[in-house]
Amino acid sequence: MTLPHGEHTARLALASLDGMGAPRYEQLLREFDSAQEALNANITALQSVSDISFSMAERIIALRDRLDAVEERWESLWRQGVVARLSDTPEYPEPLRKIPGPPPLLLTWGLEGALPERSLAIVGTRNPCPEGLEAAATAARIAREDGWCVVSGLARGIDTAAHRAAIAARGSGEWGSIAVVGHDLTSMYPPEHRQLAVEVGRAGAVASECLFGAVGARRLVRRNRIISGLCRGVMVIQSGREDGALHTARFAETQRRDVAVWDPAELTVASAGTAELVSRGRRHYNAATFAGWLDHLGSRTEFPDPMLLFDKSKRPSRGYWLYARETVDAAGGCGAEAVVPDYRAVDGQGACGSPW
Repeated sequence: MTLPHGEHTARLALASLDGMGAPRYEQLLREFDSAQEALNANITALQSVSDISFSMAERIIALRDRLDAVEERWESLWRQGVVARLSDTPEYPEPLRKIPGPPPLLLTWGLEGALPERSLAIVGTRNPCPEGLEAAATAARIAREDGWCVVSGLARGIDTAAHRAAIAARGSGEWGSIAVVGHDLTSMYPPEHRQLAVEVGRAGAVASECLFGAVGARRLVRRNRIISGLCRGVMVIQSGREDGALHTARFAETQRRDVAVWDPAELTVASAGTAELVSRGRRHYNAATFAGWLDHLGSRTEFPDPMLLFDKSKRPSRGYWLYARETVDAAGGCGAEAVVPDYRAVDGQGACGSPW
């Protein structure tokens, strides 16, 4: 979808506004016929749109002064091969349209074309036991051999093992792995994963909803809804109660995705988060049974209400079903931003034409 230059910049600005969300973004486009008209509207006109508060209207108007910065950032990213997938365009991943709170913008650096819908998330703790690392690599390899793209968060530990195994098992021209990060595509966290990000991009894509901003606790939590939202299911290898992997599982459940865990009996270190998922009725798999679960995921055409998986008397407490706002608060709230500096490459273009 080709847009006039000014309109494209205006849509990027609108879509990158914190708290905008895809439904609100698309509603503004419908009400004003274009993002440029929405940005030029007065505060009364903006407030007449459903779900646009006075403070949101003020923030939309303030975007007029940021258009040059948005244009400069986008031109830099575009030269490095980044693709902007706006929710009102065909390039936007179809599975994300169906989740609660979809991002209006997904930026990707990597292979061209649509993101594969036959995708599986493999996630877990940053501090796994050796058997956990082996399990992540095994799950990723089996998934790749069955034609699945492996999605994870580029974090240390389980994420790294899953990405590397998926890349190693990738065939020529196939989507091997997608990394969803909690910062813009000029930053890198953890900083030592710059090269891994390049390798993932060559074998799939690195994705972010952030046009601007270094990593922060809130962004790291919110990116987990994208990890699960891009996938048909989530495999939790090993997780503590406070790990991001458990956040991903909770988002997946609200999105009606399948959630499973790796067999805890195969790990030498017990994990409270994994045990909690098992106690709530989540099935566990190992190398011998994992392919069967993948067959189940591949045959699914609808995602039932996750609460129907439980008998009424055994349904988890509300504390377990954390929604986005509660999960964000648990991670430090909206003020926990920019805790890590920008790790841009010292050269202008980054490694291998990447943003890093």
